[in-house]
Amino acid sequence: MKDQTTATDKLNRIFDGVRGDIAEGQEHLEEWCEKFKMSPGYEMEWANGTVEIAARVEVYARVEASIIRLRENDEIDDAGILAHLEASAKREVLNGSCCPPQSTSPMSNLTNQYRVKAWATLYEKLSWA
Repeated sequence: MKDQTTATDKLNRIFDGVRGDIAEGQEHLEEWCEKFKMSPGYEMEWANGTVEIAARVEVYARVEASIIRLRENDEIDDAGILAHLEASAKREVLNGSCCPPQSTSPMSNLTNQYRVKAWATLYEKLSWA
């Protein structure tokens, strides 16, 4: 029972962290959109950090939805969900590292790099949580 409680605590920490990062990221993106309306060219010139945040929000929203969906399934416990998330994050990092996108769009390539970074960060959190 102790291992399950530990897995539940760990999953709750991951879930709360993901939700917090999503909320924080969405707030930043809303503020950035307002600035963009005022000065689109300038904001695009300095959008690197915003692109990173947008990619993180996208990845973490997928993770959040996955945790919610898996928790509704009575056949998988929290330890199984953690294992699933760790395997998914590892797969995304390896795929993104081994087969990086080679679009003619620099913004698309940058966004994909930041998606891989978000998955790598999640993988690290899962390893240390």
